[in-house]
Amino acid sequence: MVKTVVFLCGLIGSGKTTYAMNNFKAFTDLGLIKGYSTKQMQIDWTKRLLETNDTVCHITSFPSELEEIEFEGFNKVYYWMDTTIEQSVTNILIRNRKRDAENFGSVILANKKYMEKFYKSSYHWVKIKVF
Repeated sequence: MVKTVVFLCGLIGSGKTTYAMNNFKAFTDLGLIKGYSTKQMQIDWTKRLLETNDTVCHITSFPSELEEIEFEGFNKVYYWMDTTIEQSVTNILIRNRKRDAENFGSVILANKKYMEKFYKSSYHWVKIKVF
């Protein structure tokens, strides 16, 4: 049986982690890895979870080339947290996470980039309406 990786994507502050906690038994989030962490560490964590789970939710704002390569051979499903940039800003301000506050301008620019990538992508998205 082919295991499934659900790429849970969306803007920073779109509710990806909250959605994953409420809807998936197994998920990985780079933001939840303590201390210094890399995308490769999250990929390895997802692969370990796939050893004992049929489906693992892999949270990322947008799938990278590395993630696509590392998960070749797995069934891949793409979810997009369908929210606006304005709502993501509100959510970021409400959660008041230190790293977002320290780099607020960069976070907003990154969200604009992710939104552009979403609109230009050829993935078959499952849209998750959040608000």
